[in-house]
Amino acid sequence: STATTPAEAENWIAHIEKLFEVLGVDDVFKVRLATYKLEDDAHRWWKALKNARGGDNYAATLAWDDFRALFYQQYFTDADRSEYLREYASIRQGDDEPIMEFKARFSRLVNFLGPAAGTPQQQTENFKWAVCDRDRKFILNLRFTDITEVVDAVKNLDNEKKQREKKSDGDRKRSRENDQDNSNNQGGNEQSQDREDRSDRYYNNKSRSGRNRYQNRRPA
Repeated sequence: STATTPAEAENWIAHIEKLFEVLGVDDVFKVRLATYKLEDDAHRWWKALKNARGGDNYAATLAWDDFRALFYQQYFTDADRSEYLREYASIRQGDDEPIMEFKARFSRLVNFLGPAAGTPQQQTENFKWAVCDRDRKFILNLRFTDITEVVDAVKNLDNEKKQREKKSDGDRKRSRENDQDNSNNQGGNEQSQDREDRSDRYYNNKSRSGRNRYQNRRPA
């Protein structure tokens, strides 16, 4: 019926789109069903807009994305839109921000701005350049048709990094195990050599003792 803040307008749109998804609503019916849910001030706004632009024929051919942009223009002040434009122009992915969270934050701004966010291709380019420095250098020269492809490319980079880290951890673990085995073997060899040395000394001492007794014995 009304929205006092941009967040309330966004929440209503998100609620309606969730209903569309659950019910499997085709694009041609989305505007008709959404405007059916408008009441009071919102209904009066839509009725005036529709009549000024061609009545039911205009509503029947209006795409959902276009309706959403008109809806946001109604409930976002000029100051709100200016703030969103500044944020959109400087948006960057945080170094520790997961790519899916960044995509949600980026898409939220795109929904707020509507046509001011640029064409889908421009949005894709802006999203690619907004990816954090760590990943952007690997995808900068690649061409993408939509934001989803950029997200997939970044996810692949993350998966490869995890695989390399896992392999590196495995190599370090095997290296430590080999060092431990070598240390154990060296210790065993030293113990064996020590036993041999003690045995040699024992028999040498016995041999010298026997010779001494024989040399000290007087002839009969």
